[in-house]
Amino acid sequence: EEIRASAIVDRNLRKTAEMIDSVLSYTSLKLGIEPRPDSIDLEGFLRELEIDAAMEAHARKIATVVSVPPGLKIDADPRLLRSAVSNLLQNALKFSHEGSTVSLTAARAEGRVTIEVIDACGGLPPGKAVELFSPLVQRGENRSGFGFGLAIARQAAEAHNGTIRVRDMPGLGCAFVIDLPSTEH
Repeated sequence: EEIRASAIVDRNLRKTAEMIDSVLSYTSLKLGIEPRPDSIDLEGFLRELEIDAAMEAHARKIATVVSVPPGLKIDADPRLLRSAVSNLLQNALKFSHEGSTVSLTAARAEGRVTIEVIDACGGLPPGKAVELFSPLVQRGENRSGFGFGLAIARQAAEAHNGTIRVRDMPGLGCAFVIDLPSTEH
């Protein structure tokens, strides 16, 4: 009983810290604060986010899979990129069906690096994709959170001269794709 209470407190503290970080990222980007790029090993970076979300995934009976080519790096602001991908991962866990799988992948092609978070939400309602990245717009009936997550992800991508898009897979889920310029030659 004591261990369970400790796990709940830990989860709530993590959620609070993530919310504060999200609001700070959103505000920083709104104020036009320049990203501070650093070299990020994407496999380690995504695995760290997977570990951070492990308790939430376990509670929802969702498996997580990370797939990154060895040695794939990108120059990006770690705090902003963490906030962006973490928000996408939290959304994926929130909207995926119990017992499903959420995937985090990264790849390089044609001078670009993509980071994808693929959920198992069953797909988007018609017309929903257009408004998803606006602040305070929420994706479904689940109203936990503040609706900033996708707006933060979009701003973080744009601050790195990148883009974000959603690929709807009706009946299956959605892939949220952060597309950034590759910094390796």
